[in-house]
Amino acid sequence: KKVGKTPKIAVLAQGRKDDFGRGKEVSESITESRKLTKLIKEQTDADVKNYHILIEKAINDKCNIIIAPNGRIGNIIFRTLVLLNSWPSHGAITFGIDNIYIDTSRDQSIQGYVRSLKLANELIKG
Repeated sequence: KKVGKTPKIAVLAQGRKDDFGRGKEVSESITESRKLTKLIKEQTDADVKNYHILIEKAINDKCNIIIAPNGRIGNIIFRTLVLLNSWPSHGAITFGIDNIYIDTSRDQSIQGYVRSLKLANELIKG
């Protein structure tokens, strides 16, 4: 909201809710994505939906915040959407630490770095 956007949040997991025979890691990711979606719904007024692994549906629904199930998958999503398809990015906020940290890429454009710095500044201002 501080950067002039209305949040439309997609929470992703490493599998679908109806996958059968999935491994423990995928099952845990689905459980965690459900918990996170519920928490966001309870704690904010943001439009949020759990898309499981179906990122294409999140993109088609015009989501502007994508929460990846882990950093490795988030990095691949960033590289695909931002570096290959020239999506404007504000970087990735790192959760679970006390400091403001916006992750981006050394391959990011100058405009991408500026957007990330602006987001960090807005987060610092509170």
